[in-house]
Amino acid sequence: MEMDSTEYRVLKAVWKKNRGKRLPSAIQYRAAIKHPLPGTIRWLQTHPAPSLQDISDNYGSFSIAVLDFLDTYYRQYPVKIPDYLLGWLTGRALISRKQNGLMLRFSESDPYQIRLLKRLMPDLSITSSSHKNEVKDMRSFHYGRIFTLKHLWEPDIKAAFRATPDFVRGYMEGHSILQKVSSMDSYRLILHGPLIESCRDYLISLGATPTSIYCSSGGHARWNLHKKSVKVIFPMLYPEGVLCNLHFRSKIERLILKNTNV
Repeated sequence: MEMDSTEYRVLKAVWKKNRGKRLPSAIQYRAAIKHPLPGTIRWLQTHPAPSLQDISDNYGSFSIAVLDFLDTYYRQYPVKIPDYLLGWLTGRALISRKQNGLMLRFSESDPYQIRLLKRLMPDLSITSSSHKNEVKDMRSFHYGRIFTLKHLWEPDIKAAFRATPDFVRGYMEGHSILQKVSSMDSYRLILHGPLIESCRDYLISLGATPTSIYCSSGGHARWNLHKKSVKVIFPMLYPEGVLCNLHFRSKIERLILKNTNV
C-alpha cells in the first residue's frame, strides 16, 4: 500500500486511535471517512476515499488491505527488538496466518527460557502442546513486532544477523544443544540453524577455534564448540548481569567449564 494513498492515511488514523492494539475494522474505516479523524480532515476534503467495495476490488478483501497497510506502516515505523530476543527468535519462530490476521508462533520446553521470553514479550499467549510433555506453544499477536520481524527476515533471514554479544548469545541459547563427548567425561556445545555461518565467524573473531561446519546425516548444518573454545568466548558472551537464560548459563559452567578458570 502506498503511503500517499487515501486508504493508507485513513487506516493510519484508525490504527493510531486503536493505539495499535486492535486491527482496523470495516465499520471503523467507513466511520473514519464519514467523520474524519485527526490527520485526515484536510486530506479528505480534496481526495475522495475509496469505498469498502473499492478496497475489496483493489486488494482482494478488507482484511488483506489492513495487513498491506501494516506492512507499509511498520516499514516506516519499525519497533525496537532487543538483539538478544532477535537472535533467539530468528530461525525458531514462524509468522503464520490466523483468521484475518497474523501471529508469531514457536514452541519451547525449558521453563527458565519461557519465563525469560514472557518477560521480554508480556503479550505472549502460552498453552501446553501436550499433557505428556513440557513443551509449550507460544503465540504473539503484537503486530509491530510481527511486521518488524517480517521485514528483518525477508527476503533473506541471514540479513537479520547482528554482530553483537547479545544477538549471538540469544541465538546460541535458542539454537544449540549440550552433548557429551563419546567415552569422555566432557561436553561440547553444538550450534545449528540458519545463521550458523555468521555466528561461527563472529565467535572465531572472539577467539573460538576455526573448526569446520559439517552436515549431519539428516542434512542439517552443525558446528561444534569444544571446551577450549567455550572457555575463551564465555567471559565475553556472559559477563555478570547480562540478559540471558541463567539456567543455560549455569549448565555451561557446570558441564563444560567445570574445574577451569572462567
